[in-house]
Amino acid sequence: MSFNEVLQMSREWLLSARSAQDGNVSFDVLTDNGEALRVILETPLHMAELVVTAEAGFAPYRFVSFFVYSTDIHSPNEPLFCFFDSDETTADELLRGLNEGMRLMTGSFTG
Repeated sequence: MSFNEVLQMSREWLLSARSAQDGNVSFDVLTDNGEALRVILETPLHMAELVVTAEAGFAPYRFVSFFVYSTDIHSPNEPLFCFFDSDETTADELLRGLNEGMRLMTGSFTG
């Protein structure tokens, strides 16, 4: 998939996730332009960051990273979930990774 296809799919997923959550998840879009999408998602128990960028540089992903963390101060400061895409990632795999992170955050998201 090209960067533009991945960016468009990520934007569409974000719109779907927003409407499905009905206020249970806070979405803060920090960047949304032709080169990057960066969103912070929050629930009372979790915080996540979705980054889609054409210039990942030396990152361990091609275009997409999605991290979910616990907001519990007693939890280790490690991600509970992370998803990275690669050159071989399909559209289904991308959506599955995003949906899995959202399910972890909310306990119920079906995408």
